Amino acid sequence: MRIKIFLVFGIASVLFLVPAGCKKAEQRPTGKTVEERMAEEGIKVTKDSSGEKVTIVDAVGNTGTFTSGKSAKLPEGFPKDVYIYERATITDADTVPYGFDVCSETTDKTDEIQSIIESKMIEFGWKEENSKTDQHNIIHMDYIKGGRKVSSTIGKNDFTKKRRICVTAIKDLGEAAK
Repeated sequence: MRIKIFLVFGIASVLFLVPAGCKKAEQRPTGKTVEERMAEEGIKVTKDSSGEKVTIVDAVGNTGTFTSGKSAKLPEGFPKDVYIYERATITDADTVPYGFDVCSETTDKTDEIQSIIESKMIEFGWKEENSKTDQHNIIHMDYIKGGRKVSSTIGKNDFTKKRRICVTAIKDLGEAAK
């Protein structure tokens, strides 16, 4: 159930933070905005004046915030023992009931980023749970510590030559799985 909530907030962040091309109701497939469709499900959505921060409250009161662009920064309450690559610029940050998601970009080399993340996570007491996978220019690393989980992903954009680093930190695996 709670994983479902985590996914609802994640999907909603993509829907609101990715610019929409259809402004008029007749241009939208359903004739309704995403906000209108979500309101029908009891989900309240508010955007700040810059359009860079969205807050979503679901029908049972779970709250998520999604920030992108210049307003993005490490969310309040983000675990201090989870390493965020220091030479990258945070591009978006999400807070959901059971964790955080922070993405950043850098031009540093993938193997350098990977090496630093691995050593810092181990230094912070995390145990590598899953071997690294390298598929289609994406490196994925999982760590576990005291019932919490962190997934770090490094992807390469061949057009911009930047590396996108996303870190997902789940506060409590037991609670998130309910």
